[in-house]
Amino acid sequence: MYEGQDRVVATLAPWVTGTRTLNFMAGVAHTDPADVREAYTAEAYERLVELKTAWDPGNMFRFKHSIPPRAAGN
Repeated sequence: MYEGQDRVVATLAPWVTGTRTLNFMAGVAHTDPADVREAYTAEAYERLVELKTAWDPGNMFRFKHSIPPRAAGN
């Protein structure tokens, strides 16, 4: 039933990092910031938090795979 998905996963296996894949995180169940954090290495996520804090401190773009900005003063 999922042969196509299985082939995609098998084909991408050499590049698996051990993190989640944003492309396969669909629906409300996977929009929690903790789930999104698992899709990145710690270094990459921290850099994205820095960018979010600089460019979207009010968190206007917070839907889907959101990365919350750092709270003021942190």
